[in-house]
Amino acid sequence: MDTTGGARMRHLEDEWPVSLGDAVAAPALVCPGCGSDLGGDDVFRTHRVCGGCRRHFPLRARERLALIADAGSFRALPLAVESVAGEKPLPGVPAIRADRARTALGAAVVAGRARIGGSESVLVILDDELLGPALGAVVAETIIRAFELALARSLPLVTVCAGGAARTRSGPLALAQGARLAATASRLHLAAVPMVAVLTHPTAAGVFGALAAQCDIILAEPGTQVGTEFGAPSPASSDRSIGVATLLAGGALDGIVDRVKLRGYLGSLLDLVTRRGTPRRVERTAVGRASPSAWEAVAAARHPERPDAAFYLRSMVDDFTELHGDRLDADSPGLVGGLGRLDDLAVAVVALRGNSGAASAATARKAMRIARLAGHLELPLVLLTQSPGLAAGAESTAPDPSLAVAQLLGLLVVLPVPIVAVAVGEVREPMASALMTGDRVLIQDHAVYAAGAVNGGFGRRLESAGHAGVVGGPSSPVLTARECRRLGLVDDVVAEPEPAAHADPAWAAMTLRGDVSAALGELVGVGPRRLLETRQRRLRHLGQSTPEGQAAARSELHELHEWQRSLRRSFGELRERWERREHLTIARPHVPRQRPDLPELSDIAQRLATLRAEAGRVSSRRPSRVIAARRVRVMDSDDERTRPSPEPGGHDG
Repeated sequence: MDTTGGARMRHLEDEWPVSLGDAVAAPALVCPGCGSDLGGDDVFRTHRVCGGCRRHFPLRARERLALIADAGSFRALPLAVESVAGEKPLPGVPAIRADRARTALGAAVVAGRARIGGSESVLVILDDELLGPALGAVVAETIIRAFELALARSLPLVTVCAGGAARTRSGPLALAQGARLAATASRLHLAAVPMVAVLTHPTAAGVFGALAAQCDIILAEPGTQVGTEFGAPSPASSDRSIGVATLLAGGALDGIVDRVKLRGYLGSLLDLVTRRGTPRRVERTAVGRASPSAWEAVAAARHPERPDAAFYLRSMVDDFTELHGDRLDADSPGLVGGLGRLDDLAVAVVALRGNSGAASAATARKAMRIARLAGHLELPLVLLTQSPGLAAGAESTAPDPSLAVAQLLGLLVVLPVPIVAVAVGEVREPMASALMTGDRVLIQDHAVYAAGAVNGGFGRRLESAGHAGVVGGPSSPVLTARECRRLGLVDDVVAEPEPAAHADPAWAAMTLRGDVSAALGELVGVGPRRLLETRQRRLRHLGQSTPEGQAAARSELHELHEWQRSLRRSFGELRERWERREHLTIARPHVPRQRPDLPELSDIAQRLATLRAEAGRVSSRRPSRVIAARRVRVMDSDDERTRPSPEPGGHDG
């Protein structure tokens, strides 16, 4: 706990009409959250935080300044009223000057230079009791002047955001202040000036969008609510706010920091982004033992007690500050990333967990966000990767993760900072393969590449029944660490203890830390242009820079030609069969008909045949008589049809 906080708060008590000591001594001062008495609570006296339930109570801007800045280090900027008004004051400026007795502007925005934990910075603190739901022209002008001071001195910027509790009118120029702040913040981004925002309760949505969202790192105090309107008489206004837990799960925040720990947290963070440090020159540990076989490497890579990437991150990196969220949709638990120190060098670190399930689009976006931050702050990037422990073929095939991984690959290729990638387990799915893109690529001795596209004699198909359960299938091609180095896929192999890393995780982490530091020592002094050119050449000839890699490429080409010839032969055979089909005659099978041997039926049939024959002979002897008879009958019928009918009542002639 900060022991000087009480002294700074007592120094500020003389500046306010109501003494803080008198307020604490009030008999009715009870925490509404847990009901504990706050009169004798030292944490409440120094930080306005309940020691029982950690409820955070409101603070004025000057009180926050006393808790964050080092004692006696703050130098305030002059007020921006005159710079905005000029010779012709804007509407409302005379009213602001008349209200200076209430410190409407001097206390609403506190801006100036200060040291936080020994690091020089520019500090901007807003007072929620004097600010409405949007930033006005005068308040925005003060913030912009603080931005320009940070840009001119190359100092990190820390903003404590609040606003929305005061029922004040923002003014006609409030809608234009977001564009003014964004234009100035973009200049800080281009100049690699770090920007940190701290959200306090309450923070209006307009303040969050115009100011906090422009920062690189966004923190929040516990219990903070971010919403569109506070203090409204309508009970529906409470539904318009969002808690920090929801914002953290939605990827909008990097962390929730207790007010008691805020000054130390900010001091450590500012030390990382201002004091870059130098890499430590170390000798790499040689790998002297025999290479493990494919199934031994896979068994070690999937050992349940093998340390994962998150363990190596915690063991290797000091002063680690974890960052959360992808700033778009969610905070993926499958990836741990943030800022820290590797020996004395400040670095950005990304670790892909091996026990977190399939990588999602949020996982790739979170890695992209930390990679962009590393490029913005000009920090080296360390990637620790391994595939999730899933069965073969269980990876997601949705388009969103594929698009996010493609964007991550495109970013890593052009990122102008040194990148060291390390495989600490099994590398199988696209996300883990993307994180193996860097200027130096290392692999632990029992880590493996397990891709289905491995060709040539270097792939191992573990068809043994005893080993099939280890790799998840009877025909899983894998590449061991030594084979990856011979193929040119990695630069070096990191030694592991006997029999593997799970036997001595601390020794494995120490060895990995030394090898990564040695790789960074080779890259930190290289300029961005040369770094990108070397990376482009490396990726252009990846897997083809060694004789074994060239032999594997020729073997793959030979197999492709064999497949094409086999396909051509198959089409030729089908064509010949189709042509022969036109000349073939299909012989119908002859089924003999057997009549029943019945004498009675045979006699009847013979008699019928005899009668038909006799009738035919009789008709052939008298054809003229039959024809003449037919003609007579036809003539008689014609006479009857043409004979006139008798008249009614008459006689036939």
